[in-house]
Amino acid sequence: MSMLYPHFKQFIAKEKLIEKNDTLLLSISGGIDSMVLMDLCARLRKPLGLTLVIAHINHGLRGRASNADERLVRERAEALGCPIEVLQKKPAASQNLQNAARTIRRRFLERVAQRHHAAIATAHHRDDQVETILMHLIRGAGVAGLSGMHPLAMQDGMRLIRPLLFASRSEIERYAHERSIAFRDDSTNAAKKYARNRVRHDLIPLLQAINPKAGEHIADTGRRLFDVRKTIETIAAEALECIRQDANTIDRIGFCAAPGGLRQAMLRLLFEQLAGSTADLAADHLERMDAIACTRQKASGTYRLPRRWQFVRKGDALVIRRMRSKCDR
Repeated sequence: MSMLYPHFKQFIAKEKLIEKNDTLLLSISGGIDSMVLMDLCARLRKPLGLTLVIAHINHGLRGRASNADERLVRERAEALGCPIEVLQKKPAASQNLQNAARTIRRRFLERVAQRHHAAIATAHHRDDQVETILMHLIRGAGVAGLSGMHPLAMQDGMRLIRPLLFASRSEIERYAHERSIAFRDDSTNAAKKYARNRVRHDLIPLLQAINPKAGEHIADTGRRLFDVRKTIETIAAEALECIRQDANTIDRIGFCAAPGGLRQAMLRLLFEQLAGSTADLAADHLERMDAIACTRQKASGTYRLPRRWQFVRKGDALVIRRMRSKCDR
């Protein structure tokens, strides 16, 4: 018998993910993970007085199959008596397909969550966590990237929760079978042209052949690194206030006197405070800002950051500011 539901409740309580009378916006694709999340949250609706809103994005990339996904999610939402909001939008052909779809999804969920004053809940689980950590490791990442996803995060002022992050894919599959939960398979999850799918289908099985608990250990390492990250961030926040000149500006002399890891943590924190999140900010950005700040060869320099932000060194002042565009003039 599956123990997913009691473990789900325990994880939510331990991580303080959901409060009584919360409104949750559930991101539901129609796949097994999200359909199980919808079922679990529906079972919690009465005990916690929850209001559930369903969000579904139909990218139309698989033709009739995409429409069948939407139809299943609509039918299940209606059966549960939950309002549903659907976005039908294809990513632009000129963009990286997965990144473009991710951006569309994030912006849609943020808009709907703001309208309903809801926390966003996604169905990411432990296997997703392992893939994420390995992807960050392969591409190059600092402590933040290697700590993976977190059960509770703030995204542009809104709560983002991942209440299934403790569960393995096999646990989710067992629960879905026992509860006879209908779901849809996405054929693109098997496409080896995507790096994440190669990690999922090739790399992780190889690691598990070396150690059957490799995935579990990688996820545990991510959790430990998250604790390290939070400790560093606490120290960084205190140090940042000591060298801050105004909302956007810090003192270069005080900044460069700090250890390298602490300096990058301060830059990351300052960017997050100004931009609202660290989305798209990579370890390379932090290293480049740090190098510009502490080099003795030049007394000034600029560096473009994600989402139209800019890092500027001018004498002994370091500034992160919004870049001007035609729309700002």
